[in-house]
Amino acid sequence: MNIPFLKPPFGKEEKNAVLEVMSTSNLTVGPQVPQFEEAFAKYIGTDYAVAVNSGSSALEIALQSLIMSGKLLKGDVIITASYTYVGVANAIRNVGLVPAFAEISPTSLNIAPISIRNMVTRYNAKGIIAVHTAGLPCDMAAITEIVDEFGLVLIEDCAESAGSEYGGKKVGTFGVCSIFSFTPTKPMTTCEGGMIVTNDYRLAEIQSTMRNQGIVLCSKYSKDVIMDGRSARMDNIKAAIGIEQLKKLDSFIDARIKNSVLMTQSLHPISHLITTNYSSNRVCKHVYQLFLIRFASKTGIDREHALDVLAENGVECRVFFDKPIHKMLNYKDIGFRDNLAYTESISKSTFALPMYPDLSMLEIRYITNILKQIVGE
Repeated sequence: MNIPFLKPPFGKEEKNAVLEVMSTSNLTVGPQVPQFEEAFAKYIGTDYAVAVNSGSSALEIALQSLIMSGKLLKGDVIITASYTYVGVANAIRNVGLVPAFAEISPTSLNIAPISIRNMVTRYNAKGIIAVHTAGLPCDMAAITEIVDEFGLVLIEDCAESAGSEYGGKKVGTFGVCSIFSFTPTKPMTTCEGGMIVTNDYRLAEIQSTMRNQGIVLCSKYSKDVIMDGRSARMDNIKAAIGIEQLKKLDSFIDARIKNSVLMTQSLHPISHLITTNYSSNRVCKHVYQLFLIRFASKTGIDREHALDVLAENGVECRVFFDKPIHKMLNYKDIGFRDNLAYTESISKSTFALPMYPDLSMLEIRYITNILKQIVGE
């Protein structure tokens, strides 16, 4: 049996939408982009959404807009996790801010509020980027309490968590602005692409202009450049895909949750196999962008050996964040950090099993049987 890590969830609707755009001249700029933005903002529950070409562009433009609006200043310290995609730290540095890496919870793998609190006072931090890891919301009650207490700017990185909820609210509605990614491993995909959401009209205006080289229309045939910008627009074909994917997102999430429950039940009897990225907090709606596991250290099971055995049996698994950002060559001497023992341990041991809406019970049992063989049961 061959089980890929992911299956792009495209149907005839996405294909027809792409063909419809391709039959026009509106390949880059066209009506589908604002339609997608309006639908996505409505789904998340914000006033504005700005579509861009990637999640990384979304975060960098969001941070730059906060500087341009005076909510942040260059040189300000921004707290985030080290157990995440390096694009987060790159965006912080690229706009002239300073990263500070906080510890994570060993169960949720999300940034730990106690670590945030310690670092705010230690480094006079001005903002937080809360990354909702693998589809599980951060502890937003604790984080927003810290934000309110110290007057911090909160940015949510929802790249992996479209549709996740905390306390009945969608992630992306807690921060002054938030970002999403639509690469193929995400809960919904446009192949590549990203989105910024906010309730602040001025921020949305800056972000919308910045993604298009800082260009504004002065008259019907005249343009001018009013700010530093870049070419980061989402094209009309990707927006057309996004419109159709968004219609299906809740059904995708329902299937992911169902399959994750079945996977958890199937894996539960295996000794010393630990499912991570979970929360006992019932206020969280976890969309399971990834299904993460690790072996207890006392088993002595090497992660690379396990991955090799799974691959030899046709099961494609992946490792994410195998080197935390603060250990990367470009960041070893940059920024600030807390004691990151959990981060370093988790990054060495955790890996992701296949998890997508079309995963079958037969495939789940097959994966489970291979893992049983690996641990000798």
